[in-house]
Amino acid sequence: MKRILISVFFVTCSLVGFAQQDPQFTMWQFDRLSVNPAMSGIDRMHCITAIHRDQWDGLAKDPKTYLFNYSGMFGEKQNIGFGSTVYSEVLGQQQNTVIRFSPSYHLALSDGSFFAAGASIGFYQAKLGTNWVFIDAGDPTIPSNTRSQGGADIGLGVNFYKPGKYYVGLSSTHLAGPNLDDVGIQMVRHYYVMGGYEASVNSDITVRPNVMFKTDATSRQIDLNADVLFKKMVWGGLAYRLGDAIAPYVGF
Repeated sequence: MKRILISVFFVTCSLVGFAQQDPQFTMWQFDRLSVNPAMSGIDRMHCITAIHRDQWDGLAKDPKTYLFNYSGMFGEKQNIGFGSTVYSEVLGQQQNTVIRFSPSYHLALSDGSFFAAGASIGFYQAKLGTNWVFIDAGDPTIPSNTRSQGGADIGLGVNFYKPGKYYVGLSSTHLAGPNLDDVGIQMVRHYYVMGGYEASVNSDITVRPNVMFKTDATSRQIDLNADVLFKKMVWGGLAYRLGDAIAPYVGF
């Protein structure tokens, strides 16, 4: 608990054109807290993660995402997790901002594994600007002023894990499903199943595969990735989003 792990990842990856409303990162295994509140405290240390994603850099109004996570473990028995998430997306005229707080409880099991359950509560806000590209400047359906609206953002999740070995999580976001009719957005529930494993090849090399299934009950997606960690310091791997993209990555 006295160690502090700070991870900064500059991720260049594409959001795909499905109906899902949550941000999607190629290296999502470093951002499990955003979609599953039971992941708060899973590292059993204080951890800060910052992610910046810039798609189609250099083009006008290119999509950008900024995310900040904190996760830590508290309590005399080290069984109370707490996390917080702040992220902002700039998608042309639209800007989405989310703030969440995610407490969790971790029940220790006899074999050194844990069962965790968590909830997230926060606020989701969407804003539309006025810098339109007009075809008909007199169109009365085009708003002439900035519009913004927000609503409660609630999520639930469970997680079964053994530190340094494996994890399996099930969660849902946007359970309140706020209708932001002023900006033309109806938030829908998203559902996630994710899991990962760490396999030691020898004292220097560890293989770490991860898989995530996500759906909003309209579209479905599967993300896979695996990397090799060398001497717990240098890693490299490959991510694959079925039907969309393949991305190599390295880290230190």
